Amino acid sequence: VPCYHHQAIRRLGRGLEAVGWADDGTIEAAVVGGRRFAIAVQWHPGWQAASNPVSITLLSAFGDACAAYRDQQNR
Repeated sequence: VPCYHHQAIRRLGRGLEAVGWADDGTIEAAVVGGRRFAIAVQWHPGWQAASNPVSITLLSAFGDACAAYRDQQNR
């Protein structure tokens, strides 16, 4: 994933699992176990999203999760 900042995760908190790394090994994405959709990222997925396949996948998954939540609430 893209890495354009000077701060990074040194140690993940309890319940977090790293799922994305920059080329230098910096953790760039983590998920929260036991949640339907809880992802933390250290980049701006909307920036240049059309040319970044990782951001496209992330934003698409977020949209799908929002739609699923909406549909569940409207039952």
